[in-house]
Amino acid sequence: MKWHAAESLFMTAWLATGLLASGQELPMFGQLPKLDKRWTLCAQGTNGTSFYVCSWVVLTNSQSGDMLSFAAQKIGTNAFPKVNRVPWSDAAADMFPGGYPAWDKPLDQSLRVHWIRNEVVEVNTVDGATGKNIKEEALEYTLVFEDKSGTNRLAHGYALALGELRVFVQHTSTKAITPDTAHEMASGLIWMHCKQAAARNPQGKVHKQSAKSESKK
Repeated sequence: MKWHAAESLFMTAWLATGLLASGQELPMFGQLPKLDKRWTLCAQGTNGTSFYVCSWVVLTNSQSGDMLSFAAQKIGTNAFPKVNRVPWSDAAADMFPGGYPAWDKPLDQSLRVHWIRNEVVEVNTVDGATGKNIKEEALEYTLVFEDKSGTNRLAHGYALALGELRVFVQHTSTKAITPDTAHEMASGLIWMHCKQAAARNPQGKVHKQSAKSESKK
């Protein structure tokens, strides 16, 4: 995508200015990328069984009313299967209807979902431990939630397989928004995952799914 052309340079600037410092914690995943003070906690929780667990965090922007929604899913103990466009799109549409966590209240059957795009892409970031460029496949999606009240919400989001987890981030707004914030958060999630993996493995034995760097080309 053209708006991602300078993403590696942008991520390097993020690292230099400290904008990827740890922020709100998402259970199972760990610390999320830090945001400015306009973003405050709206909802968080964990639900599931001994085999399947899902945790979520939803932030709201005090100025715009926009929502940033994060979720981490774990099934069993193996690495999460690679990105698959159709089933992952179904999961994305159900995860945060209108930006809200699906587990907090019954799904409003009158809420209609209109897809604009859903495709598998590569998201780049810089490994915080090694400084290498890292690529991860992700589902990139855009959809509109049509509410019976007449308030429609536009959402841009990403879903990534990071180790044992499938991680979602979705930016939802009643206004026209670009995918930039969601993309920045997706890049930040990869960066935080690399950082946390490096902390768990000080000798550099990072999970193979997070070690795909351009040096292996």
